[in-house]
Amino acid sequence: MAKLKVAVVGVGNMGRNHVRNYFEMKEVELVGVCDTDEKIGRKIAKTFKTKFYKDYKKLIEKEHPDAVSIAVPTTFHKRVALYFIKNKISVLIEKPIAPTFPDAEDIIRAAKKAGVILSVGHIERFNPAVIKLKELVKNGDLGDILSIVVKRVGLFPPQVKDVNVITDLAVHDLDIVTSIIAKDPISVLATGGGSLTKGRDDHAEIFLDYGKFGCFLQVNWVTPIKIRTLSVTGTKGYAELNYVTQKLSLYKSNYKRKQPKGFKEFVIKFGEPEKINLRIKKAEPLKLELIDFIHSVRQNSNPTVTGEEGAKAVALSQLVKESIKNNKNIAVPKRNGKVKRILVTGAGGSAAHNFIESLRISKENFYIIGTDAKKYHLEISDVDERVITPLVTDNNYLEKLNQIIVEKQIDFVHPQPDPEVLFLSRNREKVKAPLFLPGKETIEICQEKMKLIELLSSHNVPVPESYMINNQKDLNKYLNRILRKNEKAWLRSTTGAGSKASLPVKNFEHAKMWIGYWAKMKGSGYGKFMISEFLPGKEFAFQSIWKEGKLITSQARERMEYIFGNLTPSGQTSSPSVARTVHRADVNKVAASAIISVDPKATGVFCVDLKENKKGIPCITEINAGRFFTTSNFFAHAGSNMPYYYIKMAFGERLPKLPKYNAIKPDLYWVRMMDMGYKLVKNGHWNSVKI
Repeated sequence: MAKLKVAVVGVGNMGRNHVRNYFEMKEVELVGVCDTDEKIGRKIAKTFKTKFYKDYKKLIEKEHPDAVSIAVPTTFHKRVALYFIKNKISVLIEKPIAPTFPDAEDIIRAAKKAGVILSVGHIERFNPAVIKLKELVKNGDLGDILSIVVKRVGLFPPQVKDVNVITDLAVHDLDIVTSIIAKDPISVLATGGGSLTKGRDDHAEIFLDYGKFGCFLQVNWVTPIKIRTLSVTGTKGYAELNYVTQKLSLYKSNYKRKQPKGFKEFVIKFGEPEKINLRIKKAEPLKLELIDFIHSVRQNSNPTVTGEEGAKAVALSQLVKESIKNNKNIAVPKRNGKVKRILVTGAGGSAAHNFIESLRISKENFYIIGTDAKKYHLEISDVDERVITPLVTDNNYLEKLNQIIVEKQIDFVHPQPDPEVLFLSRNREKVKAPLFLPGKETIEICQEKMKLIELLSSHNVPVPESYMINNQKDLNKYLNRILRKNEKAWLRSTTGAGSKASLPVKNFEHAKMWIGYWAKMKGSGYGKFMISEFLPGKEFAFQSIWKEGKLITSQARERMEYIFGNLTPSGQTSSPSVARTVHRADVNKVAASAIISVDPKATGVFCVDLKENKKGIPCITEINAGRFFTTSNFFAHAGSNMPYYYIKMAFGERLPKLPKYNAIKPDLYWVRMMDMGYKLVKNGHWNSVKI
């Protein structure tokens, strides 16, 4: 039988051991090694009588290997693996398979398409003691499993430069426990952080909930002694394993159910158990791993650790990181190997941030790519990947967005800022991923406030008396008309969010100078302003999701104070610092009738602004179609996660039974402030005391 030609890329601490083992195997020919460190690479090549290459592409070109071990830093796994796979070369990738689950998916998909073997180097799977323990569990020798405790600790390994302790250490045991138990956990709860290593988590305490039992993992780069142990407690006994020494001890339970009659029987019942030091034929796990890989390549059969199993360990490690970051229990999604990949535009903005947070607090795991035209605020967005795009007004915006969609294999796009909602609506047929937007005409109307007011007025929906201002003559005429019946008027831009260019005015000079300022400084003058009666009453925000003209669920809130409202000329910013949930039948009715008037087949997100007139009647001031309010996370934390429902609707998934109106309790307060975070206050439980 011809020898299998193998190579090793990356000959650091782990890679050089791959080289040594391949060199000792009679059935393979070690045709070359590759490393960016030429000095070390050449030394290894000389020691093991093979060729050195600094460029793995040259290695392929010259040596044409049948299989390769990839032991480069984790961040380069995908790039290197995909190149070998593209050249029809089977690969063994050192654990973890990739830094992220989507990257792992990309590698798996490529290997299947190329028809090559993909194995992942979870070396502990080949530890003889682990193999024996798995056999004990499978055969029921320990009875029903009650708990698993794992400790993998020691000092920081200086050669690890690109990952944290979860990716480097915990991923071992996340894989081992899943393999031994042969089931996925229900949820993950973890704590951790960086104590001695700057910028990286160097310790973590992880609890995996399996329903009928739990598993506790402790991993760190802090403990001054190296410990690698795993213990399993069952109804029939207790097993204790040492990964390093490959020792496995079994303690058989001698528990008797009858009550002891005296101290002697008590000692018998709860005393020393029978201890068995199981015979383990020691072997080098890495050698067994490589033998398994070579066998799989020769036989074209599945290796012991497949790409899918490697990906599962990465997915669990990502949930651990998420749990640490958000200090919460994270449900493990039931996978068929797929996590929804969502692209959110305007991810550097607060509205997109809160939309993303709403998805993060759901029970489902998402892989979120955030885009923005600026790098600064995108940096603090809670996304898995950040990509800078051109401005939506640039000619190549759609081309670049589609490039991201294709390269990142996006399943769904959510545009959050109004300009991107409008642009993607107009170009929806050209976007290479699904959207869940209202109709084109609906979005056009809603983004032109004067057109919206006119349409709603024609359907007898309460709106403020309003007029388009095309010139000074219009301004004088309509301002006087409004001031005859009202103390002041409301001047505003016909487009834009955040109360753009809004100003309460009492005379012509105020209004003329305001429009003049905007014309001179912002290029937005006559023809882009409207004037309305000033609505003096309470202001409300109605958030809702719809499907083909049917209201799925909704909730209204009253805006009570605004962020920096005291600093703006209008007194408003449309972004509340204090809001409370309300159950107002009139608000619900007016908002819903407005949406149906605009679009009888309403689908997607509709957020409606309303304010009371002098008679206390809620009037529509604008409708945001296709995107959420800034504070969508308010209702999500309070119990109605509309961003999550919206995603499920977009994917055609079944929703739980939801109330059409008043989705959550009234008088829940949402308090937030710049640099202070936010708080949901329930049942009037304020902590302050009045003197």
